[in-house]
Amino acid sequence: MGKLFGKQDTFRLEGECSHRTETELAALDRAGADAAFRAGQRGLYEEVLRPAGFLRWKGGAFVRRSPEDWLEVIELQKERHGSKTFTVNCMAVLLFLPGAEPDMTFAERLGVLAAGRDVWWDFAPAAAEESFRNVGDAIRRFALPWFEGLRGNGLRRALLPERGRLWAERWLAALDARGRDIPAERETVRENCRRLKLPKGLLREDEK
Repeated sequence: MGKLFGKQDTFRLEGECSHRTETELAALDRAGADAAFRAGQRGLYEEVLRPAGFLRWKGGAFVRRSPEDWLEVIELQKERHGSKTFTVNCMAVLLFLPGAEPDMTFAERLGVLAAGRDVWWDFAPAAAEESFRNVGDAIRRFALPWFEGLRGNGLRRALLPERGRLWAERWLAALDARGRDIPAERETVRENCRRLKLPKGLLREDEK
């Protein structure tokens, strides 16, 4: 696809597709759309995600590891009814929390970060290149700074408004317990790394 993800002076949504009519669905080139999605995903990885430290993980997910031992996940989620559109989830996952799973517990949609609302991008053959270019630009401008903002004490600050919710209390307790029992903490991290089958490039020597 070439160099699709150049920076722009201002951000503007492009390639958005919130709805298709029955007629539009029937006319979709589904095989062509799937090929365009694969090509767009490869370009996104090579030109945006890998240079930012993300590795391929599973399905449409890419992952990197923060210095504080949580995962930063960017997931391309296809619409499940075959409209050939996709959204992008940005998730944080604590590796030192027993049973950690990548889900939407602590997450944000890329469209919300970039435009203040949920956005689904079109990957029909005629639209995919524009959509993936737009997604790459939005990741650079909004998702990567969002992840960086969670580093250090940023995650704790983000969790404080959620106090009282069971999941938030568990996360805050896990953050508070850091360093109290280092052998147990390291074992939890190792177990999560094994269970989640993380890319080897994210693992430390004692986790491989």
